[in-house]
Amino acid sequence: MNEENKEEPGYSFFTRIEAELEKTVADIEDYYKNNFSDPEQYLQTGFEKFNLRKGDLIILASRPCLGRFSFAMSIVNNVAMKNKKPVGCFSCGDRDASSICKQLISIRTGIPLSKILRGYLKVEDVKKISKESGNLYDSKIYINDTPNIMYEEFKLAVDLMVNKIGVELIIIDSYEYLQEIVQADDEDILYLHSTLLNKYKEKARELNIPIIVLMELPIRNDDEPSIADFKENMAIPRTVDEVYFLYRERIKDDRKTCEANLIMGKNSHGVNLYIPLTYHTEKRIYTNYLEE
Repeated sequence: MNEENKEEPGYSFFTRIEAELEKTVADIEDYYKNNFSDPEQYLQTGFEKFNLRKGDLIILASRPCLGRFSFAMSIVNNVAMKNKKPVGCFSCGDRDASSICKQLISIRTGIPLSKILRGYLKVEDVKKISKESGNLYDSKIYINDTPNIMYEEFKLAVDLMVNKIGVELIIIDSYEYLQEIVQADDEDILYLHSTLLNKYKEKARELNIPIIVLMELPIRNDDEPSIADFKENMAIPRTVDEVYFLYRERIKDDRKTCEANLIMGKNSHGVNLYIPLTYHTEKRIYTNYLEE
């Protein structure tokens, strides 16, 4: 198509393939240079088959009140405490740094968070908490609990975390409370999702670390979540590298555990997976399937 044709009315509604080929070939060359079978290109989360490729932007989504935050904090515990790698946590909503610490203490001690918050503790529980608090004190976990943080503030903080401290994983809780999202008009929200997530994606690639964004899905009869849950905001899954859905049934009896799944809804690098998990109802934590 010549230059004159490019100015014809309606041209803005489509583009020739040549406009995308350069970027596409560059992506393929990147796949070749950074072979996905190379373990050095991945960060181990402690959950089987759930390994994060460095430089990726990942969504972790679920229906309300299914333990999405607790699952994310289990990842933090595995990466920072077991694998001894620095982790950065951003809480954009109502959870402050103290809430993150309490959740990690619960995970580390096995004491249900509800008992910790209500003070229903035994002497041995207090000793466990004291011991694990000491272990957490020596960990490399860094928290920014600025509510409604804007991208420019995030960028400054994450650059410092990665370039000065060596953080290898970033987790962003409560995406829906980012300042840009809160202030957006309805007619601008699709464009804003695309623009904002592209910035996070570019930052992940620039720093060569995975960034996990936690998102809450709408309630739809507790059916299994899928990409269709984003149908009104399809710019979200299109922009990111991977989308995972945390799913389990809502417990209405006295079972101590139930089966759960981490469902890969999108994977830019290969086959989608169902990853089995076990949910421990009293402790409100997820582990590998049937793992105590």
